[in-house]
Amino acid sequence: MKKFLFPLLLTIVFAFVLSACSATTDGHDMHSGGEHDAGEATMQKLPNDGRKIEILSPADGAVFKTEDSIVVEVATENFDVAAEGNHWHIFLNGNEVAMVYSDTNRALRGLEPGTYELKVTMTNIDHAEYEEGDSITITIEK
Repeated sequence: MKKFLFPLLLTIVFAFVLSACSATTDGHDMHSGGEHDAGEATMQKLPNDGRKIEILSPADGAVFKTEDSIVVEVATENFDVAAEGNHWHIFLNGNEVAMVYSDTNRALRGLEPGTYELKVTMTNIDHAEYEEGDSITITIEK
C-alpha cells in the first residue's frame, strides 16, 4: 500500500503545480511560484550599459475583458533575445508570470478583473537582471 501512495501523491502535487502555471500565460516559460529561488532573488541587478527594453503592446492604460488574450510585445536595443541565455521576464503587480526566450512577444490569458502593473525586464544567461526595464498599467474587466 505504501508503494502506491507516494507515486499517487507525487502525481497529484505535479498536476496541481501544472494547473496553477497555466492560469496566467500560454503555458510557456513560467516559474510555478512566479519567482526565482532564494539565491537568484538576492542577485544584484546589472547596469543597463545601453541595453533597453520597451513595451510595444499593449498600450499603457489599455482595457481588456477577462476572456481576452493579451499579447505583450517588446522591442530591445543592444540586447539580443536570441543570444544564448538572454531572455526577458514579465511581471504582473510585482509577481513574475513568464520568462521569454527568443521571441519578442508572449500571450497572457485568464487574468482576473483588476488593474495591473505590467513590467518587463531583461535577464542574461546567469539570470542576472538588468536594472531598468519598462512598465505600463492595464485593466481587466468582466
